[in-house]
Amino acid sequence: DVILPYSTSLSQRSKYSSWREMLEQFKKNRHNAMKNYMSMLTLAGDNAIPGIDLSGDRWWHRFIIRWPWRLATTTSVAESSWLSPLRKSALDTYCKLNTALAKRDDQTIKELASSTYQDQILRLRKKQRWDCKYFWHFHKEVTPARVLSIRAAPGYLAIDPPKFGNRNAVQALVRIDTEQSLEIYTDLGVPLHTPAAKHVKGGSTAEPVRVTEYFVFEKKMWYDGPWVIREQLWEAPGRKAAV
Repeated sequence: DVILPYSTSLSQRSKYSSWREMLEQFKKNRHNAMKNYMSMLTLAGDNAIPGIDLSGDRWWHRFIIRWPWRLATTTSVAESSWLSPLRKSALDTYCKLNTALAKRDDQTIKELASSTYQDQILRLRKKQRWDCKYFWHFHKEVTPARVLSIRAAPGYLAIDPPKFGNRNAVQALVRIDTEQSLEIYTDLGVPLHTPAAKHVKGGSTAEPVRVTEYFVFEKKMWYDGPWVIREQLWEAPGRKAAV
């Protein structure tokens, strides 16, 4: 039940029909933050935070000098934050999936997308012109990938422990904010994309655009596999996500 939290700053007051509605959103945001904290606690307790080894932590790390404040940094974009490896994995999945879509690589699409998003991206692939070639380029992150909501719960229920990883199933709502471009050419080599106004680093001839998207990534931690995109969420009309 990850959610997209919305800003409740005073500058956003006009986006709400009443103070009551704004207060309700504030409560939802606090509830999300509490669930983020508890999910981080679940993962830390099982030494299951992706890419982070807590096996050497003693009781004073857990209760005094480290865990209490680290558990509250779900939305941090600091390189030192506990979710930094997850954010990097999410961006990697995102880039590989967009490249696979451009290449019409159904196998990779099915490996990196699941549930409703797999259906969504396969429908998009079928709409591509078969007499054209597509080349997707990632140029840079405009702002770092950010986890907005995370949930963790036991998903591996067998009596014996899993042979790999741990018992948790994890979902994370991640904001991906990138600059990217898409080159499109006919079979005769005629470009159909908007040409770049100036030289683009990386060799793309298409005009780079900023794209901000929100994806639900998931991973069954007892499998040695990538993070996959399960669903795409969209900002409500007129609302601004709390980032």
